[in-house]
Amino acid sequence: MKKSVLALLCIVTFSAGTACGNTPQSKKADDQMADSPKEMVEKGFAFKMTIEGETYIYTQKGNSLRMDCINGSGHTVYIYVPGSGNERRDDMYFGDEGWVSERFRSEQTINSFFGNYIADNSELLCKNGYSKTGTVTVCGKVCDVYSGAYNGNTPLAIYGRLGKKNAKGEFAVWNGFTLQTKYYDEVMTECESIKVGIPDRAFDKSLDVSWAE
Repeated sequence: MKKSVLALLCIVTFSAGTACGNTPQSKKADDQMADSPKEMVEKGFAFKMTIEGETYIYTQKGNSLRMDCINGSGHTVYIYVPGSGNERRDDMYFGDEGWVSERFRSEQTINSFFGNYIADNSELLCKNGYSKTGTVTVCGKVCDVYSGAYNGNTPLAIYGRLGKKNAKGEFAVWNGFTLQTKYYDEVMTECESIKVGIPDRAFDKSLDVSWAE
């Protein structure tokens, strides 16, 4: 698990349209039948991502969240199910340690991951050296591409190398989600599959991720 993912908490809201322009993303031909971000949350969705060589699965249904990291070292899981008192669940699985619970840790870690890698932050990028430059197909989805070199006065810690002064990058955004990022010509993050319609059992304390296939 990357330390940067564990350290940061970024509160993110879904973008209703495309930054650096006034054309709503819903007008794209391939997205006419696509669920809106709100509908995806209601039905439940899972993004399987490759992030610098590691496999991550980000899952959300309503306010329940789950994140799996699968790499050569094993399988790490974070699960957050909201509720008051003992109904709230913050469950984590760390290989040899098994399942443990620590209040707030899962929720914060998963929200940080979303803000770092999946959220549509094109509006922020367009204020700091980026512009919309075309489209690209990622994971079967036609994405808006934002390219540029970051020129903000303060480094964007959530983007690591991409958030440093004068760093050149590219972000591919679809339907309110970032499906690919590049640092110069190097692919840093990329969505491999998207599943909409997630069962409640996805938030059980289990290593099974077959519901994301």
